[in-house]
Amino acid sequence: LPHHRKPYLWRLLGDCAAAAGDPRRALKLYKSALLKDHAGRHKTLLRIGRLHAAAGRLAEARRAWEQANEFRRRRFLADDPEAVAALASLAAAETAAAATQPVAVGADTAARREAV
Repeated sequence: LPHHRKPYLWRLLGDCAAAAGDPRRALKLYKSALLKDHAGRHKTLLRIGRLHAAAGRLAEARRAWEQANEFRRRRFLADDPEAVAALASLAAAETAAAATQPVAVGADTAARREAV
C-alpha cells in the first residue's frame, strides 16, 4: 500500500523525480514525506527549498529553509548548516539584486536638490 510508505521512501521517490526532471512530481512526493516525518523533516524541507529556488520561487524557498532550520533546532538543538548556508546565499543574492536596482527619485527630492 503506497500510503503506508515510510517518510524516507517518499523522500527517495521525490529525489528520483527531481533527478528525472519532474519537479512538480518531486514536490508532491516530498509533501507526502512530510505528512508522517518526525525525525528527518528538515531533510525533506531542504529539498523542497531547492526545488522552489530552482524554479525562481524564492519566497517559498526561504520559507522551506527557515522551517528546516527551525525543525532541526527544536528537534536536535542545533542549526541545520545546509539551511543556514542556503538562507545566507539567498540573502546575499537579494542584497546584490537590490544594489543594482535604480533608486527612484521623487519630485520632492528633485526639488530639494535644485534648492541647494
